Amino acid sequence: MTFKNSTSPSVGSTSIGAHKRNSDDISWEYGFCPDKNKMDTVKCNLCGKVFTGGVTRLKQHIGHVPGNVSRCPNSTKDDQLRMRNFITEGKIKKKAEHEHDKALRSEAIQVLNDSVEMDEIEDSLWLKAPSYIGPMDGYANKINPEIMKEKGKKVDLNDVDRKERILACHKFISRWAYKTTIPFHALEDDSFKMMFEVVGQFGTGLPPPTRYSLSDPLLKHEVERTKSLLKKKRRIMERDWMLDHDTCLV
Repeated sequence: MTFKNSTSPSVGSTSIGAHKRNSDDISWEYGFCPDKNKMDTVKCNLCGKVFTGGVTRLKQHIGHVPGNVSRCPNSTKDDQLRMRNFITEGKIKKKAEHEHDKALRSEAIQVLNDSVEMDEIEDSLWLKAPSYIGPMDGYANKINPEIMKEKGKKVDLNDVDRKERILACHKFISRWAYKTTIPFHALEDDSFKMMFEVVGQFGTGLPPPTRYSLSDPLLKHEVERTKSLLKKKRRIMERDWMLDHDTCLV
């Protein structure tokens, strides 16, 4: 995320040379980062109070949300209501995104289970059941692309720190994205999330598709799948039109 110098904030006054994030978050109308080297530090435009811990504390400060910070003495009732509504909307959006991602994971798992018999999964050394840590467990114990783990070797989840393992995985993902110039927004696509879940369910040893398979058989399969989805969508639209048409005639 980039930053820009700001000398004319929407609310209150901002010191010359201060920094504001280029963001749709309305919180930045009420505060700014006084030090570009400490972007987790935010200063309130209305009362001048400085917070550490990011813009979340500023939201609570302006909205008079009890708990972690003091209330801003200069925020109006409108400011407080606006910020409280913004906080509530953010929580609702975050919960909806969580449920959406959960549904994607379930769908991806179902796709994998439909393609492989469950008794084969139980006996296979390549496939494993998901753990509570996440789909990348097979890769995250010792992140080393030069060394393949022994087949059937179990990962002791209690011996590995979850945050370090996630960071290790993300480093390899980011390296691939940078090297291949993948647009960052592509990582937010639902199909990317489903791909992650399926790869994690498969476990270690999954070979990547070849250039030929991507350009010929897999492409043809995706074209046929898309045509099938369009036919289903068309049938649904025709059915809905007929229902509306019959209702109008009545």
